[in-house]
Amino acid sequence: RRNREGVSPIKPILNELSKAKTVKRLKAFQLKYAAFGYGLPFDAGFGADEKNASQNILSVGQGGITLGQKEYYIDTDEATTNIREAYKRFIIKMFAICGLEKEAQQAMRDIMKIETTLAKASKSRTELRDVEANYNKTAMADFDRLYPNLPLHRIFLAEGVKENCLQTVVVGQPQFMAEADKLFASLNADELRHYMQWNVMLGAANYLSDDVAGEYFNFFGKTMRGRKEDYPRWKRATNQVEAQMGEALGRM
Repeated sequence: RRNREGVSPIKPILNELSKAKTVKRLKAFQLKYAAFGYGLPFDAGFGADEKNASQNILSVGQGGITLGQKEYYIDTDEATTNIREAYKRFIIKMFAICGLEKEAQQAMRDIMKIETTLAKASKSRTELRDVEANYNKTAMADFDRLYPNLPLHRIFLAEGVKENCLQTVVVGQPQFMAEADKLFASLNADELRHYMQWNVMLGAANYLSDDVAGEYFNFFGKTMRGRKEDYPRWKRATNQVEAQMGEALGRM
């Protein structure tokens, strides 16, 4: 069935994005699909407060770059450059598979612009090991004031989190947030839409047909990690259950 349907399961949401011609409408789209985090340049969630283990707290940190590490975007050695060029081809191919071939080249340029800017503002993995430097407890009202173009507060309200749980936030990398806020203040509708469409495609790729999942593996599995072949579908399905509800499965 997945192979019969191809990319049709995500076409409605891609079409909805295509019809959103203004930044305002795209931001409304973000809130409508808040749980998916489309077009957000940060990672956020609730977890144990590192300075008060008796309670959980909302934390937000750098994010928004598909390749994970900043070096993939800025290093110029041959191996890294080859991966970066392969990533550009992968973006173009995915947009074409999803029926957006006419804008694939421009989409790739917009996505690379956004992700490269975010990468340059990101801390390295070594810098992220500094626990004190990456713990900055802030009132949510101050976060909203400092970073008005990062809708952290609105996204969690849209997800159904109560306001009284959103009074305080631990900001991992304030300088990154400042740069991301500046970037997202400057984006036009086409740039933001392409970035959000890319998030939709990546989030769905492994749930779609074999040709789409294959393109995903060819880049992330073969090119980036040197794997020869993907796991068979039965194993990927088993891994999915384990990842999403392993505790419940264990009880059974």
